[in-house]
Amino acid sequence: MKNRDVARMLEEIANLLSLLNENPFRIRAYLEAARIVANVPEPIEEVWQQGRLQEIPGIGPSIASKIDEYLRTGRSSYVEELRRRVAPGAPELLQVPGLGPRRVMALNRLLGIKSIVELEEAARQHRIHDLPGFGEKTEEKIRREIARLRQRTERMLLAEALPAAEQVIDLLRGHPAVERIDPAGSLRRMKETIGDIDILVASRRPEAVMDAFTTLPIVQEVLAKGPTKSTILTRDNLQIDLRVIKPDEYGAALVHFTGSKQHNIELRDLAIQRGWKLNEYGLFDERRFFAAGDAIRAVPSRLGVGVGLAVCEDFWHLAVPALLALDGAQLLVNVSSSPGRDLAATNEVGLGTAASWRTLMRTYAQLTTSFIVYCNRVGLDESISFWGGSEVIAPSGAPVFTAPLYDEGLYCVDVDLADVRRERIALPLLRDERPELVVRELERIIAERAGLAVDATGEVGPEGVDLHAGLPLPGRSRR
Repeated sequence: MKNRDVARMLEEIANLLSLLNENPFRIRAYLEAARIVANVPEPIEEVWQQGRLQEIPGIGPSIASKIDEYLRTGRSSYVEELRRRVAPGAPELLQVPGLGPRRVMALNRLLGIKSIVELEEAARQHRIHDLPGFGEKTEEKIRREIARLRQRTERMLLAEALPAAEQVIDLLRGHPAVERIDPAGSLRRMKETIGDIDILVASRRPEAVMDAFTTLPIVQEVLAKGPTKSTILTRDNLQIDLRVIKPDEYGAALVHFTGSKQHNIELRDLAIQRGWKLNEYGLFDERRFFAAGDAIRAVPSRLGVGVGLAVCEDFWHLAVPALLALDGAQLLVNVSSSPGRDLAATNEVGLGTAASWRTLMRTYAQLTTSFIVYCNRVGLDESISFWGGSEVIAPSGAPVFTAPLYDEGLYCVDVDLADVRRERIALPLLRDERPELVVRELERIIAERAGLAVDATGEVGPEGVDLHAGLPLPGRSRR
């Protein structure tokens, strides 16, 4: 299987693009594609030979073409082109925490640094702190992070990691905010060697736990402190990560953070086969939260106008916005969880799904002469990227407001509801609709599909009924 080789190629593309400060959506696309390819259960070369690359979620035409070239030739001309554009050794330098693409490129340009060894030597000789955008603190941090990077790449023995974890657990177990505490990761699996020391805590007061953890007497330095996760360096130079979980999510989190990557993938696949969703927060049956509706209704609002609410792909069915508008809605709201796909799309947005949704919303705004409010999820969930980009569209189809892609925020948008009346006078599409004709034709189509009536070709269903007359056809009798 060449899945891992292809995934490494895609990961390298993402790293090179980040060094070149390219479109972050494209970078995420390649990282996501790498993750997916690495976990495809069948050899990627067989999928390629059968022409099914684009059937893999997250693999669009652009990424598929690069996989195709790599599997045909064993090389990627795109990777080679990107390598020529970045400074030599830059991908290696990105491994040092705190060094982003801009600083890596500056170090190469100003000091000719091409490796971590050269970077460490420059920091030791104090040649970095005078560079623009760096300083003495940054130079010292680079030295510390290089030392830690070497330590992290060297796995410690279980006999060394277990006592350190048990010491932290013993110190925190009696804290009033700690309801439960356990080791996780390879330490909990009792592997012979340990990469990172991970500890989980169940608590309803995460801030108190973080304060207690970062002030333990064994702490040499607090490397990171957040509301639910913190990292310390002990006096023995061991890095320990502690994460706080809600008590009702603790069991699922312990399974997730204990299992290996492949183990968790297998568990998620088993859950998917049963129509469930499994992650670090729990096991969910999505049907408990969403069920198919049996009515489409506009509802009154305090705005003085009718509002029609649809969830995600409801709007990919033509009847939904049409029925809501006919029922009196002047404001159509779509709440969506649209993941980013086809991030290499060649359009003004640079994102295939965003372009599709925006085209759809503008079209519906014009056809229903209504305001459209599109509220899309933003962020990452299990490596699935949700692109945001929420919008408000006027009845004319013109955007009133467009939120940035991949940017979480709360936005207040002023709209003039009188625009609905003005647009419907100028373009009386809803007034000219003939709902009774639609109902009659839908009844005919339903009857034809059920085999109860004459279809559009003039054939007669088993009941010999002419739906338009409602009577048996001449010369035919009912059975």
